[in-house]
Amino acid sequence: MPYAKIKTSADTLVEFIREKKGVKVEDATTKLDMDKEAVMTLARILQEHKILEINYTIDGEIILKAGENINKVITEEQI
Repeated sequence: MPYAKIKTSADTLVEFIREKKGVKVEDATTKLDMDKEAVMTLARILQEHKILEINYTIDGEIILKAGENINKVITEEQI
């Protein structure tokens, strides 16, 4: 029996960042249909694993960029 692939919000965010090389958190909220607080919580978790970086512009915008581990797989035990 073939396995179905389940796509999470984290998967969608990582793919979006890979495509764009960096995204404003507001664009991520639209893409994921999540509020800013939820996206930032997810981003912080991914940042802990060096999957993405959270950067701030001089005018206070939050930019999410690819981290050094963006192409590595994280097992369930690591989360």
